[in-house]
Formats: sequence, C-alpha cells, structure tokens
Amino acid sequence: GEVGMAYTIYDKKNSRTLPLAVTVTTAGRISLNAPLTRIFHQNAVKEVLVLFDDGKKRIALRPVKTKEARSYSLSYGPDLSQVSLSGRSFLKEIGWDGKVHKIPAQWDANKSIVEFNMPKWLMSGVRSEEKAG
Repeated sequence: GEVGMAYTIYDKKNSRTLPLAVTVTTAGRISLNAPLTRIFHQNAVKEVLVLFDDGKKRIALRPVKTKEARSYSLSYGPDLSQVSLSGRSFLKEIGWDGKVHKIPAQWDANKSIVEFNMPKWLMSGVRSEEKAG
C-alpha cells in the first residue's frame, strides 16, 4: 500500500508568515531579520536610501540600483540570516538612546521599501525640545 498518507504537504507560503523585523543594535547598526534579508537578497539589493518621516515617526529603507552619495551599503551575513547597515549618525540625529530596539517591519512590494515605526526613544521628543529652546 501507500506509505505516508498521514503526512500533509508543507506549503512553502507559510515561511513568509515569519514576522518581519528590524533591530537597532548598540553599535548603531540597523539589522534586518532573515525573512527581510531573503527579500533583499532575491532582489540583489546592495545599497539603500534611509528615509525618515518626522510627522509619522516612521523610517523606511528604499533599495537603490547603484551606489550614490546618500545611499548606505549593506552587509549580508554569511548564511543570509541578516543584512545590516551602519546607521549610527542617522540614528543619533533622530534621538537614538544607544539601546537595542527590535521593531516590527513591513515590506511594501509595490513601493519596494521596508517601513517601520520609530522606537519609543523618540516619543519623548528630547531632541526637538532642545532645538526649540
């Protein structure tokens, strides 16, 4: 008879339900988790622009085809478990507290960007108050 009839075929689409996330490290690196890394790798992304929406307190990473003055180079982990960029100066400019933050992220395939909300450090608005004074 047939063997293995109790098995269900694993649907590969399920692997996409892993939550997309970005981590800000203490070294000031912006690191994308494995599912986001695979998306970037499949699209051969090597450079990104870092976008900041001050009103909505959102950050976005937009892949660019070639290196340009404002773009950030990406470093892929050897096993594609992560890809990261050095965003220390950008993070400090927007009030980063120097701590580790793990943030849920969204991939918008139409706009080809990764978007995520500002971690809580900015909600205090310390920097903007200093500037206003």
